[in-house]
Amino acid sequence: MANKRLSIYAIIIASYAAISLLLGTFSFGLIQIRIAELLLVMCLADKKYIMPVTIGCFVTNLIGIMNGVNVMVLDMFIGTLATFLSGVCVYGFKDIKLFGAPVLSLLMPAIINGVMVGMELNIYLGVKLVLSICYVAFGEFISVTVLGLILYKPILKAINKYTE
Repeated sequence: MANKRLSIYAIIIASYAAISLLLGTFSFGLIQIRIAELLLVMCLADKKYIMPVTIGCFVTNLIGIMNGVNVMVLDMFIGTLATFLSGVCVYGFKDIKLFGAPVLSLLMPAIINGVMVGMELNIYLGVKLVLSICYVAFGEFISVTVLGLILYKPILKAINKYTE
């Protein structure tokens, strides 16, 4: 059982990194729609998915820095912490439903990443704070809230089918 769980975690980490790096220009910078953040939807199923998604974010930011795609060294820590806190909140608010859907849970990454990564972009790029927060929050809203609300049921169904 431990090998199966470790394999699933490795797949999540690799998927996060692969998706982010393949969509490089969309995954980094001021206007970013990091589609890999959609993996946070898995945290609706179980808190055990928080760490592999977080590690995937860290690996992505590290590789991005090493390849020169991401110039914000602090992003390895601040961006990763934002993803971790987002995962905790996605799991923590999963039972609060709006129109039968976990809207609040799936809004949390937009709020948390918007503020934390937005502040980071403000420092690194000198963009007005409110503008940088709005850009990042909008990208997270698209990748986690909008896509998440569309795909959370199939994702949870797949998790239940293949991991239990």
